[in-house]
Amino acid sequence: MDAIFIDLDGTLLRDDHHISPRNLDALKRLEALKIPYFIATGRPGQLVKKILTDLDYTRPMILYNGSVIGHPLTHTTRFAKALDSGVIQEVLAFTNTHGYLAMLYTEEAIYSEENERTRYFEDFQKNDPPSLRTVFKRFEAYQDEVVYKILIVEHDETRYQRMRQFLGTLPVQLAQSQKGFLDVNPLDTSKGLAVKEIIQQYGFDKSKTMALGDQENDLSMIDAVGTFVAMGNAVAHVKAKADLVTSTNNDDGVAEILEKLGLI
Repeated sequence: MDAIFIDLDGTLLRDDHHISPRNLDALKRLEALKIPYFIATGRPGQLVKKILTDLDYTRPMILYNGSVIGHPLTHTTRFAKALDSGVIQEVLAFTNTHGYLAMLYTEEAIYSEENERTRYFEDFQKNDPPSLRTVFKRFEAYQDEVVYKILIVEHDETRYQRMRQFLGTLPVQLAQSQKGFLDVNPLDTSKGLAVKEIIQQYGFDKSKTMALGDQENDLSMIDAVGTFVAMGNAVAHVKAKADLVTSTNNDDGVAEILEKLGLI
């Protein structure tokens, strides 16, 4: 195997947002065998800093669903594409008018009104060193910084579909990263395109690459790799298109499939 691309939420991370000891050991065994793995997440750099230190992860990673390829701790970037400022204003005008929760993802901070998600991560990270905590700022502090993704959260299905229909009229890339979450990215960006870029940069053989994921925003990786593995907790249409299905993220599905395939 030349390389493995691994999603975080719902895949490598359990529902409590921790990496299980078995999955952590599996990744260490991959490293020992010189099989590189690449994180491919919709999260911004602000929300992966502690994870990267726990993994001692040094390779480039796919962030913001592919808007950025780089490493947030070393501030190195191989690829980056930002949302157009006019598009950002259109999205915010819609979310403000209709009462949707929106979060702007930048390199320096996550901008939003205080909400259940900011409160959760502030509490989740309260014992982490300050340098590894997420920087949250209110919208009034936003000064036209570069935005790589907007996350909109809406759990009412009717309102979610109305919001998705409107955003579909804008020049953006849309993908669901979990139920009730809609990711708004620049056009011509995706995890799959970022995977292809890494494969090309490193000279990997596509047929000897694999990706693991669970949500709509992982589907673009299917055509980018030789083998796509869906988690046991994946949404139905992701499972239907996958080459293989492993156990859930809470049952060490990443480690299980690596062991079953004889990779570790």
